[in-house]
Amino acid sequence: MHLSTLRVTFLALGYMLHHVPNLAYSGGFLSFGLQSISALENSSGISVPLDLEYQGSTGLAGLQFRVIASNSSIRFARVSPGARISDASVWALQYAVRPGKAGMGDTAIVLLYCRQRQSLPVGEYAALLNIFVDVTSVSDPTTQTTLKLADIVSALADGHGNSAGVGFGSQSMLNVILEKKTDTHLKQNYPNPFNPTTEIEFLVETSGRATVELYNVIGQKVATLFDDVVEAGQNYRVRLNASNLTSGMYFYRLESGGKYDSRRMSVLK
Repeated sequence: MHLSTLRVTFLALGYMLHHVPNLAYSGGFLSFGLQSISALENSSGISVPLDLEYQGSTGLAGLQFRVIASNSSIRFARVSPGARISDASVWALQYAVRPGKAGMGDTAIVLLYCRQRQSLPVGEYAALLNIFVDVTSVSDPTTQTTLKLADIVSALADGHGNSAGVGFGSQSMLNVILEKKTDTHLKQNYPNPFNPTTEIEFLVETSGRATVELYNVIGQKVATLFDDVVEAGQNYRVRLNASNLTSGMYFYRLESGGKYDSRRMSVLK
């Protein structure tokens, strides 16, 4: 949707929320579903989940917010609804992207509202929305890149447009770890924390045998997740089922061509 068209809708919702006396605050929190993600340069379609914890006694009818990228390495591709709001006849999801200037990051403006006399009841909604981003070339992997939530506006399904009082959750900022494709490295598993399954992606700099092994917090090897010959520069994916593992932190390590990389993961049951 064009930004100017979407702005008209936003202004209408904003007027409805801010020009009604005696606003009723119910409460809730919008946050990223992850603390951080790992992204390879020139990769596309990386999913970033947004979670909602809604505590209102009256249903939630509308939600508007911005997501701001800290620099131009991240480009917003699209926003898609989660399973709970996937019925397009009931829920309308609109978004627009305002390009950043002079190396500054883009801003995604997102609007979700109910088309009918329905609403979201109190509850926890994991991946209510998913924001998909693309990563451009990475000139300096040490540069900190973040996505930040801003300017949340919400509306109750009370027929008067009163504010639902949705604010920022504990994860209002997401760290994006940018990685160049020339290195032997692991990506952060997704989802994380998880139960019972998660996926691990990796690539290597030199063709040859590669292993991915899983260790517990005291350094004992729990499992070999991958052991095979791989091609340089190609992405590989490993799926882990933790049904037989206890809750807690684990480490997984990639070894290939005499090089190592390791990351942490959390099993939450």
